Amino acid sequence: MAIVRREDLPSRLYKVVSADGGNAWSEPIYLFEGAAPNLLQLWSGNILLATSDRSGIKGVRLSISKDLGETWEDSVLIDKEYSIRDLGYPATFELGTRPSEIMTVYYKEGQGIKQAIYSENFVAENPNFTNFF
Repeated sequence: MAIVRREDLPSRLYKVVSADGGNAWSEPIYLFEGAAPNLLQLWSGNILLATSDRSGIKGVRLSISKDLGETWEDSVLIDKEYSIRDLGYPATFELGTRPSEIMTVYYKEGQGIKQAIYSENFVAENPNFTNFF
């Protein structure tokens, strides 16, 4: 599975799936608005999607899928920004060798590289949460 974006305004994210190791891909399935998608399969087996939201309340959003990308829970906005459009490009990884903390690093114009550290439960239990990390 891959999440790709289409350069519309606002940009849109689509899911594509390959059953043959990436030689051929399914037709894109629209998910939601966003940019710069980053996927991570967590120790739990769930998939975390970090994206840049560049419309509405701009920021970095996190969503979890518990069914291998078929559906996505409501997102958590971990860094909201009303005036900066150039932010995002998240990269996410789990800290440690078992389920523990998750770190997302991302770029924010004028502020360089930022980071947020959180748990999978935080994302799953706080849909529509907005905060600065």
